Amino acid sequence: MDEKKEKKIIEKVLLASVNEYKRARRWRIFFTLLFFAYVVFITVSIKIPGAGPSLQSKSTSPHIAVIDIQTALMSSSTTQAILAELKNACENDKAKVVMLRINSPGGTTFQSRVIYKDILYWRNELAGKKKIYAVIEDLGASGAYLVSSATDKIYAGETSLIGSIGTAFSTFGAVDLIHKVGVERRLITSGRLKAMYDPFEPVQAEAKEILESMAEQAHQIFIDDVINGRKDKLKDPHNPELYTGRVWTGRNAKALGLIDDFGYIDSIARSEFDNMPVVVYKKKTSFIDEIKGMNIKLANLWNNLSNSMNLLSTI
Repeated sequence: MDEKKEKKIIEKVLLASVNEYKRARRWRIFFTLLFFAYVVFITVSIKIPGAGPSLQSKSTSPHIAVIDIQTALMSSSTTQAILAELKNACENDKAKVVMLRINSPGGTTFQSRVIYKDILYWRNELAGKKKIYAVIEDLGASGAYLVSSATDKIYAGETSLIGSIGTAFSTFGAVDLIHKVGVERRLITSGRLKAMYDPFEPVQAEAKEILESMAEQAHQIFIDDVINGRKDKLKDPHNPELYTGRVWTGRNAKALGLIDDFGYIDSIARSEFDNMPVVVYKKKTSFIDEIKGMNIKLANLWNNLSNSMNLLSTI
């Protein structure tokens, strides 16, 4: 190879390297700017104590205390916030009734049962003094219905979706996929069932039986809890159709005794409490809590961006 050709090849390689470096650098700059824009957004969004309107939780006049359950019951932070709001409302003498405004598909068995048990505790503590109602809006299913069943009375709309009394373990299988893309799974375990949830291995018959047994046990606990919460309000607590996991419209749910009556927050306030004012209870977060939450979000974002930049630089 003559000197000129060699020189041209070297120039092309160097030029390609420079272009690759520039491309990676542009992406790094983009993600860095995006990160700092997010920092500014979060900083501006933080609610400093005393600034802006806040939801009351210690009203000085008689009122209906409303606690919103408008999300899936999947995390301990969600559960703890609900428990704090419930405690606040139950201990406030000015709150004449506590209403749980529910629009939730349910959640994990553990988190749902924690809220269920706490409602039963307060229901027993406040017996003869204050009622706890559940008011289901669009959806009160699975764990959300379990929570509702612990209250003194359940309201819903005629077209609300109620029930789904059942349990499920969800996973996926990708055995054929990794074979098609030529990936070899290497997994070393001790204990024959240690990897029974592994989506990249065929389902073992024994593992399937174990999962079905766990689901059935959790289902029976769910059924017992609902019967305990609703007591004699269920028309036929031993009707197996109630526990198939299906959902019912509010109209059908009332006929079965899954709910007590039709209504929503404002209609109940008018018909039963002479238009008593409604106060939404919400656990207040401190400035330090906001900062902690922001730090977690930023750390997660930075990790994601770093991974993205590393990937781009090697393409």
